[in-house]
Amino acid sequence: MQFLSYLAIAAILMGMLLIAALIIHNGPRGGAHRWLAASLACGLGYFINLVLLTEGLTKSSTGTLLVSHLLYLSPAALYFYVRQLVNNTPQRRWQYFVHLLPFLVLAGCMIWISTGPRQADWFNLEDAQGGWPPNGAAIYGMLYYLICVSYLFLSLRWLRFETPPPIKPSAKALTLLLSVHLLLSFTGLVIALLRLIPDVALWPRGFYSTSATLVIYYTIALIGLLDPDMLTSGENIKPTEPKPGKENQEPPIKYRTSALTPEVAKTYWENLQQLMVKERPFLNNKLRIADLSKQLDVPENHLSQIINQFSRNSFFEFVNGYRVEEAKHLLNDRDLNIGHVAMESGFNSQSAFYRCFKQATGLTPRQYQQSSDKLTTS
Repeated sequence: MQFLSYLAIAAILMGMLLIAALIIHNGPRGGAHRWLAASLACGLGYFINLVLLTEGLTKSSTGTLLVSHLLYLSPAALYFYVRQLVNNTPQRRWQYFVHLLPFLVLAGCMIWISTGPRQADWFNLEDAQGGWPPNGAAIYGMLYYLICVSYLFLSLRWLRFETPPPIKPSAKALTLLLSVHLLLSFTGLVIALLRLIPDVALWPRGFYSTSATLVIYYTIALIGLLDPDMLTSGENIKPTEPKPGKENQEPPIKYRTSALTPEVAKTYWENLQQLMVKERPFLNNKLRIADLSKQLDVPENHLSQIINQFSRNSFFEFVNGYRVEEAKHLLNDRDLNIGHVAMESGFNSQSAFYRCFKQATGLTPRQYQQSSDKLTTS
């Protein structure tokens, strides 16, 4: 028995154990785990077929190839795993079927290659080289890697914009594994293009596919089982109160000896609120207390006092409260990118935006956007 067969058998046994563990796992992330189990299950047919064909136990046919090529649904299932892990909100059913289209295109291409005028042996590297013009196997390889690159890029995009800080080590590991997979898939796409050059041989495709799936997909499954809530912030988050505009006129103890009278302090506070509403200086991500002091013609120490006294927040907490309210308004537009919302509402980084938004609302920006979308459609 060849080494590749032993590797595939080990992958089959490990895959079956991981799939069973993911399916029977109970918890709020059960839906995400089922997508991860589906991603692994799509690869089992490939491994089984690989053993049978490598050991000469069966002949290649359209049926066996279709079963083995279920592997090419794995990137889509992995993408759905990441999406549901992020917001725990299932997509509409028709959206699932849309993602079957790339697989159907590949399946049709595979049948054409197997039965067409230029039939290709799937386990013959030379058939994937092809030279120019490319044969069906070369086109198929390029399409497959292009699909992998697309879904992995989308998965990483969701992780980047939707993971609230602080980011757990397990979430960082997931991001790293997806990034490595993306790099390998992009490399595969480049090699598939290089195979258009006659007599270019690089590495065995079967060994590459098996190893990449075994190391990356199965490691992701292990991480998912060990830490199903990897995208949940590790901090105990409490909403920030009071919100902008909630007054508390009793000065803190440290300001009891201040020369600022209650009447003047209240006037300053009202002027500050009017400035924040009309001029919206909080949209400037470099806003400093000195800038507001100059606009209001109020000493910085007095401005700091009235913010602490009336809002019970620091200067940055006070300003970020207005930014969060602006972000909530912008998030009602489903077409806006989360990163764009962060910048447009005055935050200087997405990590600060996620932290402040979740502290104020208890939701990530994406979760808030999803919830507001449900309210508008109901």
